[in-house]
Amino acid sequence: MHIFGIDKRTRTIKLATAAAVTATALTAGGVAISANPAKAAVRSCSAGTPATQRPVLEYRDVGSCVTELQRRLISHGISVTGGADGSFGPGTVTAVKRFQQVRRLHVDGIVGQVTWSTLVGTASSGAGGTYRTTRCGNNGNKVLLVFDDASPSMRGYRNLVATAKANNIGIAVAPNGNAVRAGRADPAYARANGMLVVDHTYDHKDLTRLSSSQIQWEITQPYVRSNYVRPPYGAYNARVSSVLARNGKYNCMWNLDPRDWDGKSAWSAANYIVRNASAGSTVVVHLNHMGATASTLPYIKKGLANRGLTMCAPWSGPTREHMPPTYC
Repeated sequence: MHIFGIDKRTRTIKLATAAAVTATALTAGGVAISANPAKAAVRSCSAGTPATQRPVLEYRDVGSCVTELQRRLISHGISVTGGADGSFGPGTVTAVKRFQQVRRLHVDGIVGQVTWSTLVGTASSGAGGTYRTTRCGNNGNKVLLVFDDASPSMRGYRNLVATAKANNIGIAVAPNGNAVRAGRADPAYARANGMLVVDHTYDHKDLTRLSSSQIQWEITQPYVRSNYVRPPYGAYNARVSSVLARNGKYNCMWNLDPRDWDGKSAWSAANYIVRNASAGSTVVVHLNHMGATASTLPYIKKGLANRGLTMCAPWSGPTREHMPPTYC
């Protein structure tokens, strides 16, 4: 900072004031935010504005570009307190930092060129990808098995996860919240082993038959804690989708169903997967059906390999509650 044409006393006062402002921080919701005595900038842009032409945004900015930022965050599965209200408040700072952390960017809560580019899908760095509902985080050419509902026991649940890990297979587990509460599923154990954890709601009710507030309750209970949600029975409509989006949740569906729940043996379902899966298949199976026979996993992996197909691999480190749009 250069100051000319003022006396020494005035310069000392201004420098001291600047230092005090720089050192001051506001804390809201556990987020430390640098104070800025200047009036918040008013920004303007549209959804079609290229990332390279979007302004740097930070705490206290307002306007249509902030609204666009908040909408982008929500579309990436990041919850924004207050929604897309056009005001860069503490909730948006938290959301930006969470997005930067998930996408492995520099975490500072400021939306610069790299963060903007990642939000609009033009950046090559970070764990990226466009979310596709029927793929549930499987954005490559691999095969992903998603086990939902509830295991008969914690022992069976842990055995499934451990078997997947031992065979370098990445799976998704989607337990109901009431199963976690009852001690028949452990999301933390799956995450520690690099698996994707999906919330299958608390009570396994048909969400299309519930009110918006009831849907909200089902997907926000503190047991599974995931920004991926699998609606029970695969039942969803525009209203369900709206509630999911408002809460920063990805809808985790599938594109291959061996119907392991329909009186089939675990091995019959496994053979169906081996015969019918293709690159990019996301398979719906169940913790209380095929998932109760963990030895089907290496069998499926070998069978798919014989057809030139690869299963997803677990993350090398723990997965998180708030996941990016790509698991594998």
